[in-house]
Amino acid sequence: MIAHSTASPTRQAVSLVRLSPTEWRVSDPRVSAHDAASLLGFIEARGPIFEVTLVNRGVASHTARSLDDALELFA
Repeated sequence: MIAHSTASPTRQAVSLVRLSPTEWRVSDPRVSAHDAASLLGFIEARGPIFEVTLVNRGVASHTARSLDDALELFA
């Protein structure tokens, strides 16, 4: 049996992995990397903005002005 926290991760609890010079995977390090529930979403830099795709509670897209602002959407 696998138990998952229902609490949202805090900014400090989010893991950011660079996939390319303009793309990052965002995950919850409290959940095993082998568990799909660890995936929170993706961030992609597109010119002056960052496109954020959240996948942890359904799928939602947002834009942000900085990488830090993009990460705040996962808190």
